[in-house]
Order: sequence, then structure tokens, then C-alpha cells
Amino acid sequence: MNEAHDNGELDFAMENGVVMTQSQSQPVSGEMTTMSCAGKNQHKEYFKAGSIRNKFWIDHCNCNDIIDMLSTGVEVGVLSTTISTIYGNIPAALASALATFLMRVSKSLISNNDEGKGIVVAITTSYMGDRYKDGGGIEPQ
Repeated sequence: MNEAHDNGELDFAMENGVVMTQSQSQPVSGEMTTMSCAGKNQHKEYFKAGSIRNKFWIDHCNCNDIIDMLSTGVEVGVLSTTISTIYGNIPAALASALATFLMRVSKSLISNNDEGKGIVVAITTSYMGDRYKDGGGIEPQ
């Protein structure tokens, strides 16, 4: 029994002065277990007269990855590629805009807004005649 406990196959618990044993489920050889991450990864576009608002939800694990990348001095192109893999098939211009925005706001602002559940980044592109204006924001999920 001690060997099974040391291998993680068996667990002991004390209930009403009696030692109880519980078997622990073991992963099948070659099977990978998926860790769940708080938050979600999603992209949505909102169209308004004269502007397009893109909202990006980034889960906690991907926030940590982005913070780690920013800590090592990552380039915009590498961060854009990482963002593209999070969302799948989004336009390269959007991935680049999000990467540039995240580099501008810095890792400390991302970390402060993460709160263990991920963040929401909003980037608004507005155009009126020959004027082109870009704005964005970050908040907790």
C-alpha cells in the first residue's frame, strides 16, 4: 500500500478515526491531459457608422504567455504570429494591431488586468473622410 501511495495510485484519508483508502485514476499511457484555463479566447467585430470595433478575449494562460514574451523583448512579428495561433484565421493586420497595442500597454498593465481570469482588449478603428484614427482599451474578463 505504501508503494501504491508513493506512485500516486492510492490516497489515504482519515474519516471518523478510520483510515480510508481511495484509488487515484491514472492517465492512460500516451494520453495527454488538458489543463483548463480561466477565461476564454474569442474575437468579435462590431460595425458602427464610421468605425469598426474589434474585441479580443484572451484567457489567463495566454495572458501569462504574452507577459513572458514581453519580458524577453519579443518582436511584433513573433507576437503577431502567437496571437494568430490563439484565434485561428484572423487577418494579419488585426493580429499585428493587437500585438502592437499589447506591446504599448506593457506587461504590467496586462498582468494587473488579468486577475486570474484573462483580459478583454478592445481596438477601435474609426475613419471619417481622409482622417484615420486608432484607439484601444484593456479590461479584466
